[in-house]
Amino acid sequence: LAFCRVGEATVPGPTSFEEPSWTLPGKPAFVIGTGNPSGINNKLHTLESFPLGWFHLSETHASRSQQSMVQSHLRAVSARQNRNIRCCVGAPAPLRPGSQHAGSWTGVLNFGDCHLRQVPSFWPAGEYHSGRVMLTVAHIGNLQITSATVYCPAKGPSFAQATELAESLLEPVTEALVFGRAGARIICGDFNAPAGSLRQMQLWKAQGWVELQDLMHGLHSITPRPTCKGATAPDQIWCSPEIIPWISNVGLWQLYPDHDVLLAGLRLP
Repeated sequence: LAFCRVGEATVPGPTSFEEPSWTLPGKPAFVIGTGNPSGINNKLHTLESFPLGWFHLSETHASRSQQSMVQSHLRAVSARQNRNIRCCVGAPAPLRPGSQHAGSWTGVLNFGDCHLRQVPSFWPAGEYHSGRVMLTVAHIGNLQITSATVYCPAKGPSFAQATELAESLLEPVTEALVFGRAGARIICGDFNAPAGSLRQMQLWKAQGWVELQDLMHGLHSITPRPTCKGATAPDQIWCSPEIIPWISNVGLWQLYPDHDVLLAGLRLP
């Protein structure tokens, strides 16, 4: 037992995956993506396959010790692949009852081949410490992009008032990012709600923001596709007016069992 982790597969999965599938011709120089791995600890091998870009993951289930494992693994990937991958982690997920390592069903992080730093912000009801939201600034070439990584609660026995909780979680994001900052910005993650269905999303749309798949449908008549179990599209990337001119492509990457990774191709300035 000192050398085996009981309950985990001997071979957790493939160590390499097919490349992302892009809708329009051409391969983007840089990628922005969002995905839900439903727990990152037993899927660290997937990090080997991410292309050059900046990626936002929600529902990582990462406790403080598991966040350190993710960061260490990304440093190893960076060294093996001759990259310079940086990582930002949100508040650690609290430990599950009876476990010394496994985190509860929350957690956000992002990582990428660019300089990253977290943005200090005011969270009136401790939203940051819920492990469901984080603000980050990335410097990609000559372009500075500010992002929010979010994971809204799913409606169910644990969150009967999921819509109200999602609105409360996103309201500080609206104040800090949509109204409080300028320049290229994105809000991405698993919203557990259709695009445009929440009141905060309507406020974003009124300020000229567009969800990625809706944007590409309007520009190129690309039909939006589901990102979760072939049925719904809770995984979204909301784009501010300033970043829209730099977006060149859209894709879905079948990397995780339940959620596809939603990708935006970026045309670097």
